[in-house]
Amino acid sequence: MIFPYWYGQVGNKKGWHLIPTTENLSLEPYSDWPKKAPLLDRDYPHLWAYLKAHEAELRAREGGKYQAGKPEAWRWYDLARPQSLEAATRPKILLQTMAKRPEFALDEWGFLFAGGGGVGAYGLLIKESINRKVIVAIANSNVSYFYIKNISPIFSGGYISYGDQSIKWLPIPEIPDEEAEVLSKLVDDAIQAAAEMHHLQSFREGLPHTLLEALKARGKAPPRDSVGNLAREEGALAGTLQADRAHLGEDLYGRVLLRIGRGALVFEHREHAELVLTILKERGEVSKEELLGWEIPLAPEEAKEWTEGLKQLPAYANELGKLITSLEEQIDGRVVQLYGLEQGDVEVIENQLLKFEQCASAEEARPLKTRHPKQFQGELQVHPAAAPFPLFNLPNPFNTELLEYVCPEDGCETRNFYPQVPPDPGHCPVHRKKLIPKKR
Repeated sequence: MIFPYWYGQVGNKKGWHLIPTTENLSLEPYSDWPKKAPLLDRDYPHLWAYLKAHEAELRAREGGKYQAGKPEAWRWYDLARPQSLEAATRPKILLQTMAKRPEFALDEWGFLFAGGGGVGAYGLLIKESINRKVIVAIANSNVSYFYIKNISPIFSGGYISYGDQSIKWLPIPEIPDEEAEVLSKLVDDAIQAAAEMHHLQSFREGLPHTLLEALKARGKAPPRDSVGNLAREEGALAGTLQADRAHLGEDLYGRVLLRIGRGALVFEHREHAELVLTILKERGEVSKEELLGWEIPLAPEEAKEWTEGLKQLPAYANELGKLITSLEEQIDGRVVQLYGLEQGDVEVIENQLLKFEQCASAEEARPLKTRHPKQFQGELQVHPAAAPFPLFNLPNPFNTELLEYVCPEDGCETRNFYPQVPPDPGHCPVHRKKLIPKKR
């Protein structure tokens, strides 16, 4: 989403303002525009070039109200309904209006925008004195799921309304400070584990490119060539190649074959064939053109090292999945205690939710388990971020704790966020000064 706004004081109003261009700076809405405030075309040339490339489509929105000659033509790159921007950019809890299960998520940085009517999403602003992570833990629990399901309208396919007419009645128990701290830590761990799982899935879906880019970043990318140059096609390979139709073999002359359907790739070295098969199994299905363009190590021993590393991924994903399940169950167990429920109450909740999900969609039914905290005594919990990314001991490049860089000028609202220390944090377009790390 493009957000062409600047936060600051304009006239007697402090807040978000649509950034003008040099051309429309003379218009009435910008009569009080500060001299040091940014201009879109001058200070954000790449963004302005992108907007200009799509100007025709943007002007055609809202029945053509932004076409040249119309009263609002000057704001053709604005949001159609720029309302509640201050609230939208605050930390919040996001949720879907219609969902099959609780899907509450944290937006700690105010980066995400929600909207979309009756079947879209919206945000909940929580008082600063209340821990948002604890509210998310409660709202995502089986107890909350059970309660909302019993007071909310249920629609076709098992969808439940999570609109404010239902959510506002969810009772929040008193939460001792010590318990809030424990729940908050569990939520942090669950978020980090889920983020690592997302990163891992993206890594696997992008192989071999993602691995190569990770090695390039460390200056350890090996000499390589494309599969099309390292193998010769034999027979008729299909346009789409599927892992479940691929296997290694040899022909009568002892040549290494990677058979895929009715065709095959002939390799000089078995290590190359094994690597391509391993990557194909990770991807499941790819086009012939993409597979032949994959870049893999030239040296057979390095290809073997890649293969051995990649074979770790399914087991790592499985362990990570177990950790996520364990964390979710621990959170559920603590929420149960907050509400003062007994084991019999828990069983009623689980049985009813399971029956509900089975009726809604037999294919999506899953076991719903809630364990009390005492059941976790002595159970080892290894946070995924504490261990290196398993493949070739690569560090995990994903980090949910963003680094904030700000303008050194007092009162300036310019800021950038990065997942890691950037080589160049950028400059403030207003004061032309390099951004610096925000002091904590």
